[in-house]
Amino acid sequence: MEEMPRLFGGLPFFGPPSILTDIVKQFTSDLSSDTTPHLAHVRRIPAMRFALLTTVVAIGAVACGKKGDQTQTQSAPPAAPAAAAPAGPVVEVKMTGNGSTRAAFEPNTITIPAGATVRFTNVSGGPHNITFWSDSVPAGGAAALQAGMTNTVDNMAGPFLTDPNATYEVSFANAPKGTYKGYCTPHLALGMKIAIKVE
Repeated sequence: MEEMPRLFGGLPFFGPPSILTDIVKQFTSDLSSDTTPHLAHVRRIPAMRFALLTTVVAIGAVACGKKGDQTQTQSAPPAAPAAAAPAGPVVEVKMTGNGSTRAAFEPNTITIPAGATVRFTNVSGGPHNITFWSDSVPAGGAAALQAGMTNTVDNMAGPFLTDPNATYEVSFANAPKGTYKGYCTPHLALGMKIAIKVE
């Protein structure tokens, strides 16, 4: 019996006699004084199951509970890395709509110099995003355009802007000259399209 506490790491029911020992003895004691000895085991089994269940629940609660000196804090997610400042000029495009029957890029056709950045701003009717048709991108422009788009949700598709005044920038640095045609994924059926001509 001396080996038991060391083997089981000091579990509370393997130490000196305790209240648990008394409970176990009551459930496992001989009930020969009972007037119906053949029913003794029938009463004992549910009682033992109940004792086992409550013990398991108690041990689980202790194991899952926190200690008094520990504190749980919820930290904010790490901040997104700061975007590099655009190298060239920045051209603003508003994303507008009423959310159900009208949605548009304003303006929906722009001309920008090579190396410029287009800043899309969710003004109303979001969520909005910018996605470019891969077959409308000039030869050699897909890789440059993908490199100029951060946090994409798909190939040449920017994230969805849900908050008012949220912005998303697309850099056309190293993008070949030509016309890049894009659309807003949630509002394509409403005709929310844009053409960006790089000169």
